[in-house]
Amino acid sequence: MNIVKQGEKSVKSTEIAGDVVTKQHVTLNHNTKADYQLTWRFNFEDVTREELLLVASRALVIALRPEFKQAATADLESWDNRTFLVREYLDSERAKVDDSEKARRLLSKLSPEQRASILAQLGE
Repeated sequence: MNIVKQGEKSVKSTEIAGDVVTKQHVTLNHNTKADYQLTWRFNFEDVTREELLLVASRALVIALRPEFKQAATADLESWDNRTFLVREYLDSERAKVDDSEKARRLLSKLSPEQRASILAQLGE
């Protein structure tokens, strides 16, 4: 397990081999305030389709909650009794991650001072 320092490259990947999904990712530990490069394997052997759908829907709820939290008051009603087409969601998520989105995500991890410093450098 490695600590990923600010600005250091990290590996983020997903591999599927049979019933095992391997995810390489970086996660912040609140106690150490450090980002760690982690490799986690999820073995789906003996998991039923129903159980898989339950796990997937939990992940979707977690992913979609921030959008609801940011929704305008006039749009709140449209979020109730809603059916999400997972294929459309997956396609839209894939399309969203362009260079601007990647930069936004990276900048969001920085302190306000670090962001201001970088943006000032870009303005020069």
